[in-house]
Amino acid sequence: MKLTKKSLVLLLCLVMAVSSAALGTIAYLTDTQTVVNTFTVGKVDITLDEEEVDENGDSIVDENGDPVVDPETGKPNRTEEGNEYHLIPGKDYIKDPTVTVKANSEESYVRMRVVITDYADLKAAFEAHGMTFDPAEHVTGWDEAIWPCVSAAENADGNLELEFRYAETVSPMDPAEDKVLEPLFTAFTVPGVLTGEDLETLDELEIQVTGEAIQAETFADADAAWAAFSAANATTGATEDTTENQ
Repeated sequence: MKLTKKSLVLLLCLVMAVSSAALGTIAYLTDTQTVVNTFTVGKVDITLDEEEVDENGDSIVDENGDPVVDPETGKPNRTEEGNEYHLIPGKDYIKDPTVTVKANSEESYVRMRVVITDYADLKAAFEAHGMTFDPAEHVTGWDEAIWPCVSAAENADGNLELEFRYAETVSPMDPAEDKVLEPLFTAFTVPGVLTGEDLETLDELEIQVTGEAIQAETFADADAAWAAFSAANATTGATEDTTENQ
């Protein structure tokens, strides 16, 4: 059979149509995989508190003379606002500033800064009796091995400022639980040598305690961490808490 030119064209079109249909059914071998990265945000979170006491610096009791305690912990109530004290020569006053590193916090450096105001009058009161004011001699419960004092100097405001750094980095042993550190000290004493007249000159005396924490990761040591803390002026990545007492 002899194909005409027209028949040949039709035949080629038919072959192309069949080929296109066949190619459209080809199944390519393919695979796809996606890697999804998730991120959690680290935190450093602390609280600073102390036992809530009466103006005489004693534990608070009820009308029967029994200690008033927190019903959940069975321990004396705590305050983050500080206490007010009525000073009497020779008396001891409960004061136990305590930092708690909250659950799920990153490993951190922790310190407490203590500022004693009215420092000039305080020094003068002691010097009037031939004494030099040394804070370490008038507190009890301070363990230098746990809370070493790294600096003590008069600041620009004329107040005495002391810095105590916790001896090791802190991370909650159980991420789901808070870690309560040892108190900086447990009480202070007004020296018996001071008179009522001396104490009247200290009408602006306050003990201000500030707790601070900063992540330990990325810093070579505590000095580098606290230098960064100061430079950042306690911004993101650091936290602080303060109590004041009069």
